[in-house]
Amino acid sequence: MQPPRTTSPGGRAALDPLPRRLILVPCLVTLFGGLFFFLLVVELPFVLDGIGIESTATVGAVGAVMALATASGAALFPRLAGRPARVLVPFAFAGTAVGLVVVFATGAVSVVVVGAVITGFSTGLLLPTLLVWAVHRLGYTQRGRGTGWWSCALTFGQFLTPLVVAGLSAAAGGLRPALGVLALGAAALAGAVLLGQRGHDEPLTPAADHASGDPAGLSAR
Repeated sequence: MQPPRTTSPGGRAALDPLPRRLILVPCLVTLFGGLFFFLLVVELPFVLDGIGIESTATVGAVGAVMALATASGAALFPRLAGRPARVLVPFAFAGTAVGLVVVFATGAVSVVVVGAVITGFSTGLLLPTLLVWAVHRLGYTQRGRGTGWWSCALTFGQFLTPLVVAGLSAAAGGLRPALGVLALGAAALAGAVLLGQRGHDEPLTPAADHASGDPAGLSAR
């Protein structure tokens, strides 16, 4: 059932103000999440080329396997949505870090595939977690705008991905060392979210007051 829509004296629908403080941290983390989500999507062919895999069929097959792992991670999210963001977000970033370390540490294609699968699964879980984290405390009349801010952060992270990789590759001496540095960054993000969200143990499901358009009980304040 849609919540009742109020109108202003001029006849235009009046929108509840968007509580930006509720989505600021999730959107900031999403900027980095977008970078890691698109990292191997963009760079995996170059990683494979660097270890001598020149067959386009092989590169495509490895990319397809990673895509399936990403879809599997995303499909798992509904079963985990009862857990708080301070658990799911660090878990996904930690998994991304592990996958990138595996890709960084070997020149064997089979092991690179394992690392790509771990990374893909973790980023697949990460993306819906970040989205729901950003909007689950917003009312229905605010979620469209909240999703817009979140999408902006995600796509800006996507834009930054090749620039960050190029800069780190130049500084670290190649693509694979750059992936090692980014693995450390993902691990650091996992720790930062885990520590920064202490005390925020609400599940990623909307409470009754949020569903009725009153995020975090703001109307009572």
